[in-house]
Amino acid sequence: MRTVTPASERAVRRVLSEAFRNDPVMNWICPKPAFVAALFRLLTPLYSRQGFAMLTDEYTAATLWMTPAKDLRPGLSALPAALRVLSLCGLAGLRRIRRFERASKRAKPTVPFFYLFAIGVVDQAKGLGVGSQILKHTLQRCDAAQTPAYLENSNRANLGFYQKHGFEVIEEVVLDDDGPTVWLMLRQPR
Repeated sequence: MRTVTPASERAVRRVLSEAFRNDPVMNWICPKPAFVAALFRLLTPLYSRQGFAMLTDEYTAATLWMTPAKDLRPGLSALPAALRVLSLCGLAGLRRIRRFERASKRAKPTVPFFYLFAIGVVDQAKGLGVGSQILKHTLQRCDAAQTPAYLENSNRANLGFYQKHGFEVIEEVVLDDDGPTVWLMLRQPR
């Protein structure tokens, strides 16, 4: 397990782009295949430098986390990647991003928390326990700090995985009439 550095951000983008290529929320925001890769090109450096990112030694699983009381603050260096995301998703995609943000904001904890933005495992490593391994690594940090962990799950198939690690659904949100369901989940420290 390693903390991501600028030199390993590309590996994180590859893992997460593969893992999220069929994600219901990502595809609802923008169905173009290039969108997911562009979004992780924008967000990976922001999370790895302002929060933290983890990568398995084999480059088969990755996570993007934000620490308590911090928000993403994109600088001018993020502008080219942000423009690429905008060019792919357009105004309709931006409106969907805003709807998702408003829906999830209502249930976010009012106390400091660790925020898991993304966890992904490459196809060839699914079912081998690497997702649990990388998640447990940071949950130990949450427990040591006696701080909750929060996430927004957009895939029904992942509910059991998160529940196995102590997360509980605090709200279920349907994004628009034709949009996907998102499960807002919280894990209290142990």
